[in-house]
Amino acid sequence: MRIDPFETWRRSHAARIQPAALAARFNAYLCTLPWAGSGIDWRHLPHRSLPLDGVSDEEVVAWARSTLVALHSHVLVIDSAAEPGVVCRFADALRDSNCCRTVPSSTFAASAWYRAR
Repeated sequence: MRIDPFETWRRSHAARIQPAALAARFNAYLCTLPWAGSGIDWRHLPHRSLPLDGVSDEEVVAWARSTLVALHSHVLVIDSAAEPGVVCRFADALRDSNCCRTVPSSTFAASAWYRAR
């Protein structure tokens, strides 16, 4: 994740930069999941999904709170295994579509993985 564009957001939401090594570990975990093309093949994993067209950030947060990932207070957001990631509050990651919605599969999958490490 390129940190510079997110600095103001990160500071105002008390998000913590995490080392690239943690992003690499999370990426290694993601690589163990079934893939189709350039993304996780969710057809082979238990999941719930929400089409985002016309859905507000608050509706996304409300929907996500009805899923198991809401059991976790924070998530790890990454863009790349080679760059630092950010740990932030669950709702902040979902609410701010400009910062975090670019990697929704990583955002949702990260919570349980990060807490287990």
